[in-house]
Amino acid sequence: MSNLSEAVRAKVSEECLTTKCRKKGCSVHLPNSNRQFIVIDMDHSKSPAPQDGTRCDFLFIGECNSENWVVPLELKKGNANASEILPQLKAGAIIAERIIPKNENLAFRPVAAYGGELKRAERDAFRDKRHRVKFRQQRELVRLIRCGVSLEKAL
Repeated sequence: MSNLSEAVRAKVSEECLTTKCRKKGCSVHLPNSNRQFIVIDMDHSKSPAPQDGTRCDFLFIGECNSENWVVPLELKKGNANASEILPQLKAGAIIAERIIPKNENLAFRPVAAYGGELKRAERDAFRDKRHRVKFRQQRELVRLIRCGVSLEKAL
């Protein structure tokens, strides 16, 4: 993982790296600090995200549950809205493809944390196989978790 950390750090500004995932009333707990990972705040002005474009809130890259992961992460204090969240997570996956070396073998999981309701129609939209998020050759459904839980629960 240290080589991956170094490679990603070389492509992003240290200023956009963070140790917490918290936005507008919603947070997700990160793995124990003895594990190696990088978290990029994609809303930071120095992040690799386009300044006027769609983006997820955070990009987690690193070790969790004995695997190396890339996780676009979107946090919503309120209800989980698939039509809003899916494009943001897809944008995060595209950015991850740009900054992670191609030879890295990583597990991929897009994650949305929400604090409000999850209506049946929204749950069905997230489960629809047509709405998978793609990172390289992996196509994954969005894993939904509640605000305040550990990211490890989603992986």
